[in-house]
Amino acid sequence: FRSEARKVGCALKRCKVDHRVLLIMDEVFSGTGFEEKDRAERALLKYLSTNKVLTLISSHNRGLIELESSLPGFHNAHASDDKETRFKIFPGPSRRRNSEEVLAEEGLPDELLDEVRKLSESSEPQP
Repeated sequence: FRSEARKVGCALKRCKVDHRVLLIMDEVFSGTGFEEKDRAERALLKYLSTNKVLTLISSHNRGLIELESSLPGFHNAHASDDKETRFKIFPGPSRRRNSEEVLAEEGLPDELLDEVRKLSESSEPQP
């Protein structure tokens, strides 16, 4: 986490020096617990939005989706997971979750996969 924080700090200093920066970050603030990562990501996105830094950030944190309605200039997008259109970007958050698929493809035990499916079903938002 310290290494991630250091990299973010360096990037933000660069943005202060040169406003013509395109900041690209992938899974920022990894290496810490989910709650700490979530708070740091939210604060970073608010900071970047407030300071009008052109930024592309990839994250699997679905909680960040809601920021589109509260942060100026924040827009959700997702990359296609279809092999035919793998490198296309589409507006809005991804509706697909493929972790179960990946776990199965990597040969994890059926008992583990069954438990993941059961937990996934119980955590789905109810209409």
